[in-house]
Parts: sequence; C-alpha cells; structure tokens
Amino acid sequence: EGPDAGVCESSEAEGGAVKCFHREDFRPEDAGKFVMRCFTARDPHGDKTFVPSASSDQRLSGNEGVCGVPNKHCHPDGYDPVGGNQYPPGFDPNDRLTCSSPPMCVRIFVDNASPEFVDPTPLAANSRDDMGRLVEGRTDVGACEGHPLELELVATDADEGDKVRIFLSDDDIQGANYDFFANLSSVPNVPPRCAGTVAGASSPRWGGFTGYFAVKRGDNAGQLSALATVAGQKSLVTPYAADVEYVGEPRLRVEYTLSAVLRNGIAVRNADPSLTAATDPTGESCQVGDDLGTADDNECREKLINMDQVVCAYAFDDSHARTGRWMGRRNPNPDAGPREYSNGDHASRRHCWRVRLQAPPVFVTGPDKEASPIADGWDLAAEAPSGGYTTGREEAYRTFEATVGVPVSKTFVVADPNPEDAVEVFLLGNPAPPGGLEMSRTTCIPTQGLCGAADA
Repeated sequence: EGPDAGVCESSEAEGGAVKCFHREDFRPEDAGKFVMRCFTARDPHGDKTFVPSASSDQRLSGNEGVCGVPNKHCHPDGYDPVGGNQYPPGFDPNDRLTCSSPPMCVRIFVDNASPEFVDPTPLAANSRDDMGRLVEGRTDVGACEGHPLELELVATDADEGDKVRIFLSDDDIQGANYDFFANLSSVPNVPPRCAGTVAGASSPRWGGFTGYFAVKRGDNAGQLSALATVAGQKSLVTPYAADVEYVGEPRLRVEYTLSAVLRNGIAVRNADPSLTAATDPTGESCQVGDDLGTADDNECREKLINMDQVVCAYAFDDSHARTGRWMGRRNPNPDAGPREYSNGDHASRRHCWRVRLQAPPVFVTGPDKEASPIADGWDLAAEAPSGGYTTGREEAYRTFEATVGVPVSKTFVVADPNPEDAVEVFLLGNPAPPGGLEMSRTTCIPTQGLCGAADA
C-alpha cells in the first residue's frame, strides 16, 4: 500500500504485482459534482538500453522490457517524432525506458449523507408475517384500548446545513382496508362490516366502524401529498409545496387512541332487541345468533376489532435545493416497487410500523344474560355505545340465592377481541370465596376475527 495520491512499487517478492489504493477527501461544497480521476501503471527499467523501433507492433509500448516504437506512453516526458529527438528534452538517462500503461479513468460522484431515523423512533426488528418470518424494515407498535399510541418519529442528517422532513402515510388502502389517517373509508363499496361510517354517527343498530381518524402532529404534519414539489414538476428549480416543512431535526408523532366509544377500530356488538336475521343479515348484532336467529351464542358485549394498520415513512433532506444539484436516486419513482418521491433529494430507507390493535378480554353473555350472569335490569343495548364495561357498576351485578346443601352452577364466557390471544379466567376472592367453591377446567371456543387481511 502506498501513500495517498502517491506511488506504490512492487518488490521482487511480489513478482511485479502491486495493489494500490487511492483516497481523496472532497469538500462539502463539492457535493453533487462529478470528478474524473485517471490512473496509470509504469514499469521502470533504468538498466535497459533504449532501442527505437525494436517492435514492429504499434500497439505495444514495450518488448521484453525494452521499449518498442517510442510513443506517449513510453516516457513521462513523451517522444518528439517531429523533431526527430530520440530522447525528448529534459530526458534523464536514469529514467529511460520507464514505460506507462494507457490511463484508466473513473468518474466519481461526490455524494453526501442521507437522513436517517433515530431514537426514540421505534425501529426494533419485531414484526412477523403470517408465516412467522421477520419482515425487514417493519416494527410492531401496540395500540391498546384506552391508551394513547406511542409512535414518535425523529430523523437527522449528518451533513452540516441540511434540513430534514418526514413524510408518513398509509399506502395500503386497497380492498377492505382504508386510510389510518382518514375519517372515512378511502375505497368505495368495501365490506360494510369493516367499512367506516361518518365519525360520531349514532344508530339504533350496528353501524360499522368509524374511520380510525389517527392524526399526525409535529414537524411537516401538514404535508398532504407524497410529491413535495408544486405542480407535480420534478426539476432542480421547482420549489417545494407550501405544506412542506423542513427543520434541522424533525419530530412527527401519531395521535391515536383505540376507543370502543368512538368505534375507531373497536366496537361492542349491538344488542338492539328489534334486530332480526331479516333486518340484520350480516349478523353483527348479538340478538342475531350464528345459528339463524337463536339467542344462545353468547355474543352480547363481545368486542369486535378492525384490521391492524401499517403506516410507512421516509425522511428526506433538502440537498437538491441547497446544492442546486440532483443528489438523490436517479429514478426514485420506478414503475415497480415503492416510490419514494425524493426527486433530487436524499431519502432515508423506508421504514414501516404495524399498529397492532389490542384490547383486553371481556365477559360475554346472551340476550337472556345467563352466561356470565348480568342483572336482568341491565340494558345491554344501552351499554354497547359506552364501551361495554360494567366494572364498578353495581346495578349490573346479578344476585344469586344459594340454599344450603343445594348445588349452584354458573357459566362464565370470556371473549378476547384478538383471536390469536389465549385467555385465562381467575377468581378474585374479596372477601375470600366460601368453602366448597370449585372452578372447572376452562374450555376453548375457537374464534376468528371479524376483519383482517393476509400478511405474507
């Protein structure tokens, strides 16, 4: 290895072979430029005798270590055929027969850094598809019922002076899936049980889910289109759109709380007694059983959960505007694959987050309120819009009368909104349960989610 931008020579042990490395540091203001660098190899034979025209092959600059027809490669000072000089002016006999290869040139594009997501952005490799395989570039984050989603994105750029923006969107809005950041379904004619309805609407019967209606807050939260430039143009002089915001270290967070009251991804089965198999053919009311209208399927108070959502983001710098040169990918919007719309700027790697909708299990019953016993006077239909919780509501508690020596048996049924979850039932003794109380083994009732999409 020789010095930077210097000369490296082989030793006798290397048999004439040598590997050299070139290193060159460029200035920040050179970013976006193309520079040309050429390299040549020379074999010094100062102990040989110069013999012009020793080779008749004009393509060769040397023959058996002896230069052939002198040409521009045979001596660093060149050869002067016009003047007829065997040795050109300035020739040093000690350097004679130092023959050079034709130059090999490379073109170097002086690039700069791309922005990247940094802590506290969730970037763990923890997301698996339906086959159990890790999904590269995707992180699972939980949206637990009643608790705000914790999803904050932060990005930086190592280049001094570069500003950064984050664009976060839900691109998977096909079929029955719809935009995580929209209030309504983005696709017409989606299945009604998974479609969005007008936010805040009330109905005496099942009205479907509302939109998720997640909200972006923070830097560049107002960017509406992935294309950041005005008028859809993609040139170096096209300005950014008015809704695009660049800062030194952008922070963008997602505000979303899964709520059965809002029905924005979770809802309680309606218990309207007026609904029948004829008026509710999709069977989303617990009054309409899964066996053609009978009321023994214990679905009242069951919570139904909508599809998990996947949102993705890029971080972009403003390098094309700052340097006046096209800095990013030459074709950022291919016909196949994701389009990043960097259009001259540098973009980070695309990262996605799967918002896993999660909710705790709930005790379910039938219209007769016998399973998971609930007080006869408790209105299941009125309970559903409020989220389906009876904890602390003594008016919902069923009172049992137990006679000495007479067995009493009650069945409790629990349903989890997430069908992939396992459920355990525990007896809370406060005060301590009476002697002789026994609990049977639990029996699993297989279920499947109401809404979902393949993830493979």
